[in-house]
Amino acid sequence: MVPNPTFIYHITSIENLSSILRNAGLVCINQLNKSASSFVNIAYEQIQSRRSEKQVPLPPYGNLHDYVPFYFAPRSPMLYTINQGNVTQYQGGQQQIIYIVSTVQRVLSERIPFVFTDGHAIMSYSEFFNDPGDLEQIDWGIMSSRYWNDTTEYPDRKRKRQAEFLAFEFFSLNSVLEICVINDAFQDQVIKILQNNSINIPVNVRREWYY
Repeated sequence: MVPNPTFIYHITSIENLSSILRNAGLVCINQLNKSASSFVNIAYEQIQSRRSEKQVPLPPYGNLHDYVPFYFAPRSPMLYTINQGNVTQYQGGQQQIIYIVSTVQRVLSERIPFVFTDGHAIMSYSEFFNDPGDLEQIDWGIMSSRYWNDTTEYPDRKRKRQAEFLAFEFFSLNSVLEICVINDAFQDQVIKILQNNSINIPVNVRREWYY
């Protein structure tokens, strides 16, 4: 059953927060590149090149870099990779990663164009959808599970856990419900950054969302 509210989670480095606030929201990579904006990239470079080439087969079309990506669950395989130190150009670890949290319902109320997938978006057999009625295609069992590793019995768990909700081009701060961090020290840092930018968004510690 599709959870209601249906939470979505964007992860980024705390070092990007000030620029996100200045932009009044999350900007897709293609738009950031057009404006020559600098940002801390926490993703695999080789995956990013494939995302820039992956075309979205449904309106509003474009490629994956025309979208701001969210997951449907915390503790993603990507965060695990970061925690293991396996992203060459980013060695900040999981502690510096923050969650920017919203819901599909908020996206619908704000009329933000979107698509979503039932698995990792660059995988050829992951399907794309743009009708919220198709959220039942997401494997909500794996989203609520603490563990997502592939097994002999269930060899497709990791791909499904990486299903993506993709907001087209821009995701306004008005649609952000909370920012979550690993501990009190990072909560204090985020609160200070928000105060310095005169922004009021709840900041909560969610240690269980990390490894």
